[in-house]
Amino acid sequence: SVLGALLLVVCFFAELFPRLVAWRRGRRVAPEGAERLSAEELEAACARSGFTQDEALRLHEHFAATAGGQRRVEASELLPGIPQLAGPLLARLPAALRLEGGGGCGKEGAKAGVDFRTAISALGVLNERAPVDDKTRVLFRLYD
Repeated sequence: SVLGALLLVVCFFAELFPRLVAWRRGRRVAPEGAERLSAEELEAACARSGFTQDEALRLHEHFAATAGGQRRVEASELLPGIPQLAGPLLARLPAALRLEGGGGCGKEGAKAGVDFRTAISALGVLNERAPVDDKTRVLFRLYD
């Protein structure tokens, strides 16, 4: 029983240790298979969106898989892959989050789609820690 608990603790730290070492050295961290995200970019994404680091990494992994090596992806391709967003209003969600029309940059001729920074910022309003006023605005745009 004690040996089993000790083995469990050792396995936990063996999995966690490389990420901690990478974080402390300032190396780039990312989930396996995803485009690399620097520790500074991860911290900025968390500050911008209110997501935890694990949530931001999961979103980044999904973004990278959807983008297929590109830096931008269409919101209509990105959002359906997030199971928590499934529902009858999913088709209207990119407009409500203002993810349509060149990634919200407002420039004509801009590349279509959104980058990770824009996507996580927009999705931050759906976070449980987001201000109620921001959520109300998005819900109004969703139903309007």
